[in-house]
Amino acid sequence: MPQHHEMVDDLIEFFRDYYSEEIAQLAQHYPQEQKSLYVDFDDIYRFDPDLADDVRDHPYELQGYFEEALRLYDLPISVSLDNVHVRIYNLPESDEYDVGEVSRHENINRLLDIRGQVQKVSDAKPRIVEAEWECQRCESVMQIEQNGETLQEPHECKGCERQGPFRLLTDRSTWIDHQYA
Repeated sequence: MPQHHEMVDDLIEFFRDYYSEEIAQLAQHYPQEQKSLYVDFDDIYRFDPDLADDVRDHPYELQGYFEEALRLYDLPISVSLDNVHVRIYNLPESDEYDVGEVSRHENINRLLDIRGQVQKVSDAKPRIVEAEWECQRCESVMQIEQNGETLQEPHECKGCERQGPFRLLTDRSTWIDHQYA
């Protein structure tokens, strides 16, 4: 794989060649109406077959490069695409799997095209992703990134260095709508 800056430069060129109109549309609708750019795997392959192989074999790393290239792309309007996502679709049929086949060891860390049908979806519920906590002793405010189902409190106040008590500032915390499929 090319060096980091070479890869990002190549992907900016890819976006110019294949997705300039889609990126302009994304910039106009971001972030209220649209938060993702959908990239056809066939376009990646036409641009550079080796890049397409890298996308399949190192999807997490390449997704970061795609999203960085999109953030650095010279937009026709003044908007920042800081939290935009790149979604790759239309993988070759050789990469299509049924849901039961996905958990094989050879598929770890690979980009897969999974075919299936969602049978049940939960209701959308609010989920906290970054909680702001206030120390009830000294009123210092701390931010704690939240992962999983259990709410993580600060271990110790950064202001008074005591172990609480803490109060969750729900109105200042960051929330998303979340659901299970």
